[in-house]
Amino acid sequence: MVKHGRTGQQLLAAITIAAAGLAFSSTVSAEVAEPSRPNFVLIIGDDISVDGRPFPRCKTRLYDSGIKTPLVVRWPNGFAKPGSVCNSLVSVIDIAPTILSLAGLEPPPSFQGVSMAALLTDPEKSIRQYVFAEHNWHGQIAHERMVRHGDYVYIRNAHPQLPQICGLDAQCPQQELRALAAQDKLTGAQMDPLLEPRSASENRHHNCEDPQQA
Repeated sequence: MVKHGRTGQQLLAAITIAAAGLAFSSTVSAEVAEPSRPNFVLIIGDDISVDGRPFPRCKTRLYDSGIKTPLVVRWPNGFAKPGSVCNSLVSVIDIAPTILSLAGLEPPPSFQGVSMAALLTDPEKSIRQYVFAEHNWHGQIAHERMVRHGDYVYIRNAHPQLPQICGLDAQCPQQELRALAAQDKLTGAQMDPLLEPRSASENRHHNCEDPQQA
């Protein structure tokens, strides 16, 4: 427990990053529902942002389908508009500075993230012009970088000669996907990770208009 501002209010900031919502619900739902704790702040995210969901165009990919993850915040005593949806760009590295900010503490200079506290009181605000992501070695050679500004995405692939499948040839999902590809039973999106060489080392997308990003 820490002191919050000059009011002396106690603020409990809790962060849960879990791959399964059920695991979260079974452990803290009773506390969250407690009406006597209006300053309890709960941030629910998902650690699939590390690798992505285990599906084609998701796991280890820098498309929205690979890096976009859930982020839900509950703060009974803090939201001006409960139930609001905020469209500002944010990153997982923004969570730690947010926790410190809500607790009335300054993030140390070593933190790379930006506090999301302003978005909690005004969902129309924006805290970032850019977000970044990367794809590195994951069972095989890989080196990709992504930057997004608004709805525009730029992806650079240092190894366009290689497929974008996670794992070795003898591992899942390699075996199943390659077997179905040989039978011409994959959709374009499902076939995408197997393409080699790839079409280009640089890709530019507009999220709302480009079907490759949809």
